[in-house]
Amino acid sequence: MFFLLLGQPVTRIATMTIDLVETYENGVSTVRVTDTAVILPPPFDSVIQQHLAALPNQTTSTHTTQRWLFPGARPGRHINQSALMIKLRRAGLDLQGAKNATIRALVIDLPAPIVADTLGYSYPTTDRHRRDAGATFIDYINKRLP
Repeated sequence: MFFLLLGQPVTRIATMTIDLVETYENGVSTVRVTDTAVILPPPFDSVIQQHLAALPNQTTSTHTTQRWLFPGARPGRHINQSALMIKLRRAGLDLQGAKNATIRALVIDLPAPIVADTLGYSYPTTDRHRRDAGATFIDYINKRLP
């Protein structure tokens, strides 16, 4: 979900902690990949809540206080990024293609600097994706609500 929805690199996803996800009284869930919280739209909000309720590898005493969103098989460690990449590939994902498609979709709807600041990418990276997607700043202005 973080990979396809927010274009996060597998290395960053593997090291995410549960305190980066917050659910408020009104049921809105957010995730922070930078200092900015991003609202998780339905049905993704319920997916993350189900994951948090059933975190894997919690049956040993050494895992009960762990803070990893994706705990690894070894106590106190997050999932290995290579193991996560293998799982994603086995699920049929083209990792590079999917990440590029996600970022390009985001920079079509939002200015590249906002995407960069919100998701932790550099300005040149998001600007390159903006150019590759054919988006211009004028496109964004035309899409804004009056």
